[in-house]
Amino acid sequence: MNISKETLNEVRQVATQWQTLIDHEREQSEQTFHDTMIRMLKKPLNKIFLIELLDQSFRSNEPKRVANQLEFLFDKYKETDFFTPLEEFLVLAFRNVGIHIPEISVPLFIKYLRNDVKDIVISGEAYHLIRHIKKRRAEGTRVNINIIGEIVLGEAEAKERIKKYIAALEHRDIDYISIKISTIFSQISALAHKWSVKQISQRLELIYAAAMKNTYKDAQGKETYKFINLDMEEYKDLHLTIDAFMQTLSKEEFSSLYAGIVIQAYLPEALEQVQRLVAWAKTRVDKGGAPIKIRLVKGANQEMELTESSLRGWPCVTYDKKQDTDANFKIVMDYLLDPQITPYVHTGIASHNL
Repeated sequence: MNISKETLNEVRQVATQWQTLIDHEREQSEQTFHDTMIRMLKKPLNKIFLIELLDQSFRSNEPKRVANQLEFLFDKYKETDFFTPLEEFLVLAFRNVGIHIPEISVPLFIKYLRNDVKDIVISGEAYHLIRHIKKRRAEGTRVNINIIGEIVLGEAEAKERIKKYIAALEHRDIDYISIKISTIFSQISALAHKWSVKQISQRLELIYAAAMKNTYKDAQGKETYKFINLDMEEYKDLHLTIDAFMQTLSKEEFSSLYAGIVIQAYLPEALEQVQRLVAWAKTRVDKGGAPIKIRLVKGANQEMELTESSLRGWPCVTYDKKQDTDANFKIVMDYLLDPQITPYVHTGIASHNL
């Protein structure tokens, strides 16, 4: 990629301006969150504690069971220094008093936790969610709704998740959602590739059909289909996700639907998969269909991939050095922004690095 010194200087100036603005306008709540993250990252034990706290403590609907698990984790990780002095006092109060009245203490604990993460996890209740969407729309920002939820364990749960996606698309104020294949089908098998792709595709059809049925007016006042973004997860689902995406959108009834998919730059084969998607998208557009969107990210499942590779004695499927991921990110982005590619594939850039 050949870039002039003038362009590089301009990029640096823009990044500096943005960072200066961020530092100047950072609210106290954001600074508090920033300080919390520093405490978490400086000590690995703090990170492990937080992951286990959020992952294990709220699986049950029984307050007593939740309280017992909280007490177990507080005792197990008594050496952590993650909490503020106020939070230390609240934990002490919970362990000495709240543990005996879980029907009162657990709902209060959950309320405090939800309030603590409100800046990064939007409340799903209709009033709070729609108020946030309308506020962002007034600012000229489109909101991508990502309904929190991990891999489904059964088909009943998968069907419920699909209903939630469709219900979101039916809401007049929601025009953009992200979905994962692991939340719409519970029996994914890489060994049964064609069968899995077919099953996933059948479920994607339901969601894509809802996006086309429930239109909205864009910023120019044009009636437009709602947007579905297909997120990428673990490497084992990479080819299944891409194949299901292409197979579904290749159907005639979805030829005019503009939809997106995510590609992770920390995978060495990212460019190869992007080129495959571009070739397919070109054929689609040449036949009169809509282009697609590829959102380029660095990748967010590194620890899972490292765990998988260490357990099985396999090489890790991702790059293990940040500079390699960053270089691949730039290579893929340079390819996607080629004027010969842009009529078929629109590019979304996702990075925390100014």
